[in-house]
Formats: sequence, C-alpha cells, structure tokens
Amino acid sequence: MLDRVRFSRVFDFPGVAEAVAEFTAILEEKDQIHQQENNAEENNISQGIADTEDEMESNLSSEEARISDDHTHSPKNNNEPPKRSQASMIVIDNIANVVGPMMTKSQVQGHAMLASFLRSLHRLTEHRHICTLLVNTAVGLRSQNARYHRRADDQVSVFALTPGKPALGKHFAYLVDTSIFLSTLPRSKEDADIAYGDLHDGRSFDRVGVVEVLKDRNGTREGRWSVFTVEDGAELQSIFL
Repeated sequence: MLDRVRFSRVFDFPGVAEAVAEFTAILEEKDQIHQQENNAEENNISQGIADTEDEMESNLSSEEARISDDHTHSPKNNNEPPKRSQASMIVIDNIANVVGPMMTKSQVQGHAMLASFLRSLHRLTEHRHICTLLVNTAVGLRSQNARYHRRADDQVSVFALTPGKPALGKHFAYLVDTSIFLSTLPRSKEDADIAYGDLHDGRSFDRVGVVEVLKDRNGTREGRWSVFTVEDGAELQSIFL
C-alpha cells in the first residue's frame, strides 16, 4: 500500500506550491514515457501491416489487394483518448498551517496567492480527474470567557450546540468546489444529558460524527448533513442504515 503513496513534508506555503509542481512534473514525465511506448507499439503494428501486404500482393489479384488494403489501413480507434498517468487523490494536511502565517503578514497578498494556487490546483484536479482534499482547521471551538457570546457569523453548523467555524475566513469556501464541516455530537438523549446537562460530572459518553456541506460550487448540496460512525478505525458507516 505504501509503495502507492507519495509523501512530501513542507513547512510553508511556497513549499506546498513546490510540492504540487513537482507532483505535476512527475505525471507529465510519465505521460511522455507512455507516449513513447504507444508510438513504438504503433510502429510495430505498421511494420507488421506492411509485411502482411507484401505477402498478400504476391498471392492476391489487384482487386483483392485493393479491398484488403482498405481494411488493413483502417485506424484502430481515433476517438480513444491518449493514455495518461493517473493519481487517485491529493491530500494537503493542513492547509491552514501554511496559509495562516502568510495571511498574518498581508491578508490581501495572502488571499491573492492562495486564490492563484487553488486555481492551478483546480485545473490539475480536473485535467487528471483527481480527488483533491484540503484539510482546514476549525477555530472558535471553545471560549474560557464566561461572558463570551458567539456572533451570528460564528455559527456555521445547522446544530446550535456545535461551535466553531473553518479557518481562513469565508472567502476560502468560495475557492473550492465543496466545503465540508466535520464535528461530533452526543449519540443519544442520555449522552446529551451527560454532555450538556447541569449534572455533567466528567463521565464519558458516546459520540457520532456529523458531516455538513457548508458551500457547494453547484449550489445543490448546501445545508445537507449526515451522521456516521467509524468502524475499525477507517470505514465510515451511516447510522441511518
């Protein structure tokens, strides 16, 4: 499994851009190798056709040779797209850690550089049919100030008791195809009583994962949500099944 995964460890935004550019160059280099192999295969096929035609001309009449020539020179499949080196997924974890310091220095310049990078990443994703996952950070999860009240724009979840919002601001959601928010909630009423009740004494309780669509480029899935559990540390199972 690990021989099919490529890791790049970076510490800043230029490092992320460089890693994606290097990844793109690797795919393009493999494309050239595949193209050379395809060209060599086509040359071998053409040579085989030429040898076959020489043999047929010595045994067939001129009319038969003409008909045979029409069939042997028909293209194999002109509509077949060229073979490309494929990758299944790109995961950048965590995008906020490298973009945040850049935003702190200059928010305007940071947004411009991030938008330019995401446009190029979007083109790569569409061209290669890759699933690209940008892991963001949630901020404003808890406040130690008892007098603190969340503002209306701090609430992004459809569940009132789910705090936090994605980092990098609202504009980031408009730069990606789909913005998804992950959180957890108590599994049952009894679990909610332990988590939020006045008698909460630190007892443990069961939680379930919640996935919500905050933004969708097509505008057809915003506001949708579902609940899931994680089985065997990897497999997601909907609790509605």
